[in-house]
Amino acid sequence: MLWKRIKRFWKLGFIVIEAFIVLSVLGCKDDRKTKNAVKDESKIQISQADEQRKAEKVIECCYQNYKEAMEEDSIAELEVIRSIVNQLGENGYAAVDSKNQIDMTNADQVILFCEKADKKEEAALTIIEVTYLGEFIKYDLNTKYGNVDIVRSYYRYENGNMKNVITDYYPADDWNYTEDGYLMFSGVRDSDDSYVLTLDEAEEHTAFRVLPLDETCRTLTRQYLIPFGYEYNNMFLVDWNEDDFGELNFYDLYDILYPKINAQSIPYTADENLGVGAVYRIPKAEFEQVIMSYFNIDSETLQSKTMYHPEDETYEYRPRGFYETEYPYYPYPEVVHYTENSDGTITLIVNVVFPHADISKVYTHEVVVRLLDGGGVQYVSNRILSSVKDYEKNWYKPRLTEEEWKEIYEGYHIPIDDMEREEAEADCQRVMEEGKVNETECLVHTGVPYSNMEHYEIMDDFLKNCLNGKSGLAVVYEIYSDGGIGRKKYIYDGINMYLLGINAVWNKENRVEIAYISYTRIKDWKYTDKGWFGYELCVPKPPEVTEIVDGSSLIRIKPMTEEEQELSKRCVYGLGYQGNNLLCSDWNEDNMEKLDYNGMYEYLYEMKYGEKMNPEKYSDGIPKEEFENLIMEYLPITAEELQAYAVFDEGSQTYEWVRLGCCNYAPTFFGTSLPEVTHIKENEDGTVTLTVEAVCDMVLCDDAVITSALVVKFADDGSFRYLGNKILDNGKEHIPDYQYRIVNEEK
Repeated sequence: MLWKRIKRFWKLGFIVIEAFIVLSVLGCKDDRKTKNAVKDESKIQISQADEQRKAEKVIECCYQNYKEAMEEDSIAELEVIRSIVNQLGENGYAAVDSKNQIDMTNADQVILFCEKADKKEEAALTIIEVTYLGEFIKYDLNTKYGNVDIVRSYYRYENGNMKNVITDYYPADDWNYTEDGYLMFSGVRDSDDSYVLTLDEAEEHTAFRVLPLDETCRTLTRQYLIPFGYEYNNMFLVDWNEDDFGELNFYDLYDILYPKINAQSIPYTADENLGVGAVYRIPKAEFEQVIMSYFNIDSETLQSKTMYHPEDETYEYRPRGFYETEYPYYPYPEVVHYTENSDGTITLIVNVVFPHADISKVYTHEVVVRLLDGGGVQYVSNRILSSVKDYEKNWYKPRLTEEEWKEIYEGYHIPIDDMEREEAEADCQRVMEEGKVNETECLVHTGVPYSNMEHYEIMDDFLKNCLNGKSGLAVVYEIYSDGGIGRKKYIYDGINMYLLGINAVWNKENRVEIAYISYTRIKDWKYTDKGWFGYELCVPKPPEVTEIVDGSSLIRIKPMTEEEQELSKRCVYGLGYQGNNLLCSDWNEDNMEKLDYNGMYEYLYEMKYGEKMNPEKYSDGIPKEEFENLIMEYLPITAEELQAYAVFDEGSQTYEWVRLGCCNYAPTFFGTSLPEVTHIKENEDGTVTLTVEAVCDMVLCDDAVITSALVVKFADDGSFRYLGNKILDNGKEHIPDYQYRIVNEEK
């Protein structure tokens, strides 16, 4: 199931998986259809009339409460929500508020339903969840044979009416009535609306407190726990006390407490440019006033737990930025027991409820607070009492350490000297207007695959000198497909390399305009024997991401021969290593059953016709003759073999095809590598063996992450056939099991 895969990726830290999903959204939908992996067959079929009838009964008994609350702008007040919940209860419904701050009405209905579900008996139940936004959600639950299905209907008060916003149907993948008195269930909503909004099936988690809770416990939760919670702070995640504050992060607490004390947003914000790390110095009195209002801590201790500058009596403060973002779902606290102590403190026993993990008690902790005269409060200690075995508090992201901060931010956006800036802008103006560079500059066409760099010797000499520790500089111009250019001046001081980069474009008045300029230290670089220059800038990466992102570049310096260029474009560029396995698997004329013919069709189509195939034309499959003629033109295979090896529908006489998408594609670090022909050998039998190497920038310029020997045979008319491919020793370790575009169940 896709949502479970994504959850696993998040646990591994692959937050940028979203970028991959965005690129392949259309493919997802086709693949779900092909594999029959959707839950259409599991949807509960209820009539619109039946749903309307049930909804009208709910609306009838609480409409007046909503109307008055919306008119008085009091719909978010706890007592107003309580009146709506109780009104629903008086009319026979099991009802609860969305924050679980009010005892559920008619809880016995829920308990009975859970008992029947546990016994695999047939039962039905309706639960109304009242939100604090003028909305309610009606859950119709049905159980049979131990399975539970949910109809989730969302209603909103608008312009004097309660309107149905959306109704979803889904089976409960996880279902549990916990020892702590919580009903928790989750499943995947498979509706077109949610798919468009999220680019995926929507994972739904629900947690209702069924058993009542002491009202004082709820009040204590709202007073002392919820103001801090578990988002962007570790106050309730680690052990600490007034004698030893342990790993408590006072910067996170400053973020939370500043608005409470000063009645305004914190003015020390992150830079608008996500790649710049903002740094502030907050006066001692200002910083300490905020922290000491809630903690009994002296200046010396606080300074030891932060970055304090005694020379000007300031605390260094770095606001959280993009690279300290957290897991987007959080648990919430629930005080389940309290003790009023003789010294004026209160000991609170708190359960941590995490709906998104389907756990009603991730862990339990003990919080001690001290009540002050005038209504104030000090937090005295926190202690973890128990925890779910092996469960990590993975929603929390600590602030960057000093070393991490420097690694990410230092060297990025170095101030640019005025003369350097003027020279760079003038050079761009000259090259844009003249359309050429002088003999002391290099030029490369980025939009043309396998194009050689003009005056490459300049860059080659510069990099060789750098390898020997000799300082120098070199300028490379890149011509972009939109007519703009990029000027890259590489500077080496004998220790570090820097890049002064500037981009120029033509504006609407057909004048040269500078679009971007930056001066950045190069974090790491490499110049390979084959002539590839790869480097990684000191540009921050998204948190927990292993791939090299925008800070990395890869440029071929040494030229290819004309024949290598021609055969690279003609035979391998159109195939690549993504969506088909022709170049990343071993095969020959006697062993062709493992090739992904359904996947490679679109690539061979573009190679033959010079344009991408129209996916709408093949939504019902590719006609047999059309598919076989194209594949057999490029591969030594018969129609009978194709029908056996590929996914072929005998009834419709078509070969199945779907777009490449997130559901039918396993990303690999070499998936977007550039294949290039590096050696050509003519064989006695008239065939040609091409040595093909995959150039990958994801591991700092590996110009041969996999190497294969591709055998082709050219005809007199210029056409050719692939006859075999063999992965050489250096690449096998990097190639995972191939995921077929469409699974052939007979294989």
